[in-house]
Amino acid sequence: MATKEEIDNLVKELSHQDRKVRINAVNALAKIGGSDVVEPLIKALKDSDFGVRAFSADALGIIGDKRALEPLLQALKDSFYRVRLDAATALGMLGDERAVEPLTACMNRHNTGFSNEDDRVYEAAKEALEKIQKE
Repeated sequence: MATKEEIDNLVKELSHQDRKVRINAVNALAKIGGSDVVEPLIKALKDSDFGVRAFSADALGIIGDKRALEPLLQALKDSFYRVRLDAATALGMLGDERAVEPLTACMNRHNTGFSNEDDRVYEAAKEALEKIQKE
């Protein structure tokens, strides 16, 4: 279990100018888990770097806190495919039925054969829907 001071230091690193430091902080917060790290990870979903946003989406899915639902739904509209992919996967992990319609819309925006990246987002959304509908 991490101390409040350790968590606070990692949260400060989320504002560091070096993207690698921010990504490492996201990963460390994900390993700590728990409710204390959810809000900082939600904030990191709006980072200027797509890698930070993608790792944050992944971390929020692993933690599974429902406070991440709306921010992850917004991340489905991110301009970078990897963020959309990780957001869809995270929504599947959350298992909340409120994600069904947005995930379906995400799949409907998919253009088959448009790009390999779009295909991966489509598959992630499809798998997320399957997980949600099983629960």
